[in-house]
Amino acid sequence: MHKQYSIDQSPLYRIVGLNQLEKRLNIKLNRLDRLLKDGSYRTFLNKKNRPIQHPVGLLNVVHGKIAYYLARIRVPDYVYSQKFRSYVDNAYEHKGIHPVAKTDISKYFPSISKQMVKQMFVEQFKCAKDIAEILANICCFQQKHLPTGSVISGYVAFFACKKLFDQIHSHANSAGCSFTLYVDDLTISGSQANRAFLYEIRKMILSYGLSMSVEKTITYSAYAPKKLTGVIVKYNQCLLPNEQHKTIRDKKIAIQNAVSEADKVILKKSLKGSLQQAKQIEKVNAGLIDYQPTLIYS
Repeated sequence: MHKQYSIDQSPLYRIVGLNQLEKRLNIKLNRLDRLLKDGSYRTFLNKKNRPIQHPVGLLNVVHGKIAYYLARIRVPDYVYSQKFRSYVDNAYEHKGIHPVAKTDISKYFPSISKQMVKQMFVEQFKCAKDIAEILANICCFQQKHLPTGSVISGYVAFFACKKLFDQIHSHANSAGCSFTLYVDDLTISGSQANRAFLYEIRKMILSYGLSMSVEKTITYSAYAPKKLTGVIVKYNQCLLPNEQHKTIRDKKIAIQNAVSEADKVILKKSLKGSLQQAKQIEKVNAGLIDYQPTLIYS
């Protein structure tokens, strides 16, 4: 396991010279034009019809290097999109009988502008302004915003918005609530987790030039089952959503009906992934005294 460290121990911290930057990223800056040329991204629409920008070639290698450095920086405990934690752990943090409010940031990665990334490298990483400009250009799609399909985007977006998330965390603590962050999903639980609280958060998000997703902004009463980062939280338990049960059942039927072995192999691999997700949910419940396993489909 790689050791984690504070931000001031990162190789990206306080880069003030071009030679330093070349050594840290293992690139020659006279190749920068080539690095950022047209064609350095593969762009396409995913299954949800969302535009994806995926770096290719040398740019993808450099993004991997930056992501490696950023992944090793110690982040606040409220962050659940980090190594050795999962979306299930994020949901389980809000177990219990209390109201829950959730929202997310609309078009998160495309909303993180090059200027925000540059400011992050100047203010948080203490880099020289010209170095921050180069780093921001490298990190951003067409030197405009974070790409939607790069390994760096989640890390860079967090640090670019860290002041905002710290502010929300502090506000939640002051209200006696718990706050967790999973990429762009914000969840608050506690007696004050209500519409009024979300309105305060909305004002904070707007002040950073970002916006909340209206359709994903939801409040739950204390006794209601709550769907949080794709997991149902009911009292002290995490449960698999009904649609996931159906997906597993449908995949099993499809395997039975498959004609070719090649189709069966593909379907079995897909089923294995679904079952692994389900077992993650079972795992967090394992320590509960009154818990009865529900994995009837394994």
